[in-house]
Amino acid sequence: MKKWVSAARPRTLPLAVSGILMGAMPLSESSWNIQGTILAILTASMLQILSNLANDLGDFQNGADQVRSVGPSRAVQSGEISVAQMKIAILWMIALSLLLGSMLIYQTLLVNDRWGDFWMMLGIGVAAIIAAYTYTAGPRPYGYVGLGDLSVFIFFGWVGVGGTHFVLYNHISIDLLPRVLFIGSMAVAVLHLNNMRDMDDDARAGKHTLALRLGWKGSKRYLIALFITACISLLFLEKSSWIQWFSILPCLLLGANAWSIIEENQPSRLDPFLKKFALACFFTVILLIVTSFL
Repeated sequence: MKKWVSAARPRTLPLAVSGILMGAMPLSESSWNIQGTILAILTASMLQILSNLANDLGDFQNGADQVRSVGPSRAVQSGEISVAQMKIAILWMIALSLLLGSMLIYQTLLVNDRWGDFWMMLGIGVAAIIAAYTYTAGPRPYGYVGLGDLSVFIFFGWVGVGGTHFVLYNHISIDLLPRVLFIGSMAVAVLHLNNMRDMDDDARAGKHTLALRLGWKGSKRYLIALFITACISLLFLEKSSWIQWFSILPCLLLGANAWSIIEENQPSRLDPFLKKFALACFFTVILLIVTSFL
């Protein structure tokens, strides 16, 4: 069981959950859809685990793990999980993602006779499954040509936040844009940090991530731009009371460490910042939710 937990990389789940919670937060005129929120969280978690397992398999099959010197150990590369076992696990995650996603859109859309929305969101759900798998797996993984950042922004930001809110409340508003920008920018920042850490290994493996294309200095500028975008978006979030301004504290604390990233010149030393960015995003959302009840 331990090897499967490690392969699933549970430390990535808070970031996936953050987007769902941000989207599930009702605007001022609505009340929480608790059942829908739970189903959305479970669906997003299965998709994230699917992506992690597919990444483990894909990087092994495409040769990236053979030259890996930093980052977490890989289950398939180490021999702890066979290729056949990993493929079966991926199929299970696809099935669970489809099942939970279908339950979500049935309960929120079909029950309310929103047939057009049902087929649209089913298509988006299938696209999310395909994107989760083909990031590094399959014959032409798009993560190997530098398109991972765009995909993460779309599925963590627009789909995770905007799509969740639309499904749960049948409502889309310009007020959601700061939420989308915050989650999307922070999620891309985490991915980009991961790719900055792996730049040397990716170069040897022929994995041309955006970090590798931008170079070390360009990647730092891009990362800071993502963080600034996330911080500015927080200022424009709809806030029901002044106490919700305390939700910016995690990002302020993270910003205090920004100089460490700017000065760092060893990719392998960036690993701790992945956790800091992901947790800053998660606790910002949690504080927004908690303070909305005060």
